[in-house]
Amino acid sequence: LAQIEDLPQIIRMRQASSNYLTDKLSSLADVMQLPTVRPDTEHSRMMFPIVLFDRDRDQLTEFLESRNIETRQMLPLTNQPCYAGMWDERDYPIADWINHSGFYVGCHQDLTHDDLNHIAETLTEYFKQ
Repeated sequence: LAQIEDLPQIIRMRQASSNYLTDKLSSLADVMQLPTVRPDTEHSRMMFPIVLFDRDRDQLTEFLESRNIETRQMLPLTNQPCYAGMWDERDYPIADWINHSGFYVGCHQDLTHDDLNHIAETLTEYFKQ
């Protein structure tokens, strides 16, 4: 509740961070899916979602972590234990792709342009290898 008065500014800052990262990473759109915002909607990201098209997520996230960029795997869509035996994951190829190729980097309001540039430059460095 202590931050509720600051919520509009926090959301604007998160949106600005996300937009900044999206712009900086646009040259990598052939190797990763970047987040989009549908018309007439908004977001308030505290994490920036990335889904690789056909690269090893774990190798990339290890590379990022070794350069002090924290990552998190995306929340599993179809393979959570509570869904065990309810369906075959292979029947949902998009969810399976996201489960195995998606991850997050931070995008909260306290990240500076230096922090965001470090994320973008490190991702760019990885894909130049």
